[in-house]
Amino acid sequence: MNIAIVEDVEEDAKVLKKCISAYAKKYEDVCVVSVYADGVQFLTDYKANFDVVFMDIEMPYRDGLKVSAALREIDPTVCLVFITNMRQYAIKGYEVQAFDFIVKPVNYEVFEFHFKRIMEKVRSNPKAEIIITNQSSKKRVSVRDIDYVEVVNHKVLFHLGDNTIESWSPLYKVTEELEKYGFALCNSCYLVNLSHVKYVQDNTVYVADAQLKISRPKRKEFMEKLMLSMRNGG
Repeated sequence: MNIAIVEDVEEDAKVLKKCISAYAKKYEDVCVVSVYADGVQFLTDYKANFDVVFMDIEMPYRDGLKVSAALREIDPTVCLVFITNMRQYAIKGYEVQAFDFIVKPVNYEVFEFHFKRIMEKVRSNPKAEIIITNQSSKKRVSVRDIDYVEVVNHKVLFHLGDNTIESWSPLYKVTEELEKYGFALCNSCYLVNLSHVKYVQDNTVYVADAQLKISRPKRKEFMEKLMLSMRNGG
């Protein structure tokens, strides 16, 4: 479980991190925690690897409600939990689809009760997702919705059905991120979701509504990965 704590008070962040560690030890879970002292840095660094975000409300530069609203534009599904000593903000949490609300000061008994529910929520809806970043925005997408990734004039384009999203990330970085989800290069310009392949004819792979060229250097490895994906029910 990957967890983000967005909290400007160092002592409060330590208390929350200690509660997470105690829970993980008691229930033999593995929790990796990242702490951010302000919401601006959290949003700048945000990736799709967090399962839970604990968000303080009162912070400098940008309060937790505004940070949460910006977070929801990037990521509408991550489990968001408010941590604050001001109960009136609980209602505001519904506006940004906060799953839960924990009042400070946090103690372990109360935390354990809430965190059990949080863990159940996260584990009931597991799916692979990534963040696509471009010049003006970040967008969280489900890996299974990506048909293929293409390089055009040094730009990386994610093709998702009728939707295309332009990215800043170089193709080699995207390949490193998506290979473990059953993607493979059919040539130096195309990274294909193998589960979306319709068929291969000669040196062409048909995926979604596209016809993509398979290069000679990539053909053997691509076909081996495709066959493995088909055997595994991909």
